[in-house]
Order: sequence, then structure tokens, then C-alpha cells
Amino acid sequence: RDGYPLFFNSRFALLFGGKDFQQKRRTLTELFRAPEVLSAYQKALTDGEATEVSVKLLPKESDLPIDALISVSPLKQGDEPSRGAVGIFYDMTHLKRAEQIRIDFVANVSHELRTPLTSIKGYVDTLVADLNAGRQDGVAGFLDGIQRNVQRLMSLISDLLDLSSLDSGAEVSKSWVSTRDLTDR
Repeated sequence: RDGYPLFFNSRFALLFGGKDFQQKRRTLTELFRAPEVLSAYQKALTDGEATEVSVKLLPKESDLPIDALISVSPLKQGDEPSRGAVGIFYDMTHLKRAEQIRIDFVANVSHELRTPLTSIKGYVDTLVADLNAGRQDGVAGFLDGIQRNVQRLMSLISDLLDLSSLDSGAEVSKSWVSTRDLTDR
């Protein structure tokens, strides 16, 4: 109730208190500068309400922030006032990074798909306009461009399907390759 952590594991002590955490007793306000964390504890102590907050925290001995989900619940029995609060810190950093990688991947794939589609659309629009105007010179060049871009799209979609099957746990087949051929290609 007085803001001093009573029980904690070694990971918590290392992340938020540093190596001397055991020797120097600190309050929550000294450990955390994030108002969301402090208000979650305050709400548990004064209102008796459980709270969950997502917050970025900067550990004591690190330059890299961690994404944390913190669940704080009051310690009370019946209608008595809270005797304290229990906070459980979940490190969500890896999940957030994986989510960001997926977001970036979708953005890159969208761009990679849009480029050949835009090119195909331009070729087709020009072909239609030329054919409607009775001009047929250059048709072979436009069809070649369309064919190249369709092949590029097919290759991208094939790669996406391969990634999807790998992501869903498909077996990976191994085979020997010539590094010279691979480099030349």
C-alpha cells in the first residue's frame, strides 16, 4: 500500500532496478516514469479495480525499450479495502516486433504487386486506344511488356504461396545447388 514492491522475481529486479535492486528499496514512482503503470496501481489500491495497460518501458540497464502488457489487481478480501496490489508484467516485445514485420511485409508485397499491375494496365489501355483508332504498329512490343509483367506477378504470387506454406509448417526439402549457377543467375 505504501508503494514499495514487496515480492518480485529476479527478471523484474534486473530490468527495472538494476544490479543493486535488492540493496536499495525503491517506490513504484522511482521505478517507473510511465504514468499508465502508476495509475493502474493507484486504481487497484484506491478503487479496488483490476486494470490492464499496454506501455513501452525503458529498462534500467538497457537502451532498448520493451513493450509490456501489465495486469494489476487489488489484494483484498470481500468488501475490505485493498491491502496492496499485484502486478504481472508480460514482455510483449517479440510479439510487437513480429507484428511490425508482418505490417512491413504486407506493405512491401502491396507495392511489389502494384508495380507490375500498373504497368500492365498502362499497356492494355494503350493497346485498346491504338486498336480502336485502327493503329496496329507496336502491338507486339506492348504484348511483350504485358507478358513480362504477368510473369513477374506469377513469380511473386508463387513466392507468397511458398512463404505461406513454410509459415504453416510445411516440410522444407533440401537439395544441393551449384553456387556458380546461383551466382551467375
